[in-house]
Amino acid sequence: MTQTPYRPATPSQAVTALKLIAAVGLVLSGLVAAGIAAIVAIVVYTGCLIGCSDPQPLEGMLLGALAAGLLVAGPALARLMWRRTTTVRGAAIWAGLVVVGPGGYLLVHVVPLLTPQF
Repeated sequence: MTQTPYRPATPSQAVTALKLIAAVGLVLSGLVAAGIAAIVAIVVYTGCLIGCSDPQPLEGMLLGALAAGLLVAGPALARLMWRRTTTVRGAAIWAGLVVVGPGGYLLVHVVPLLTPQF
């Protein structure tokens, strides 16, 4: 009796496409969030945006650390998703969270605040 070596099944093209969409979205989301946090960190650290006030170096450095963490979090989540997701359903959930998640949040929480109350 011979044993064949274990070879994992290759994912379908649909899984690969959804994983690619989710991975790009995760990396770009991390970059955008890190950029925003870095700009806020610089403003808080120096105390100057349009006019200048008291600089807050400790808070600015903490926000800078947050920006660095967000910069690493996007690719780390993309790697985790890429290695762990093998089904179309799992890839669709990741892609939905990345692509539809921010828009869904805006629709559910922000838009009702902006509509006039009669």
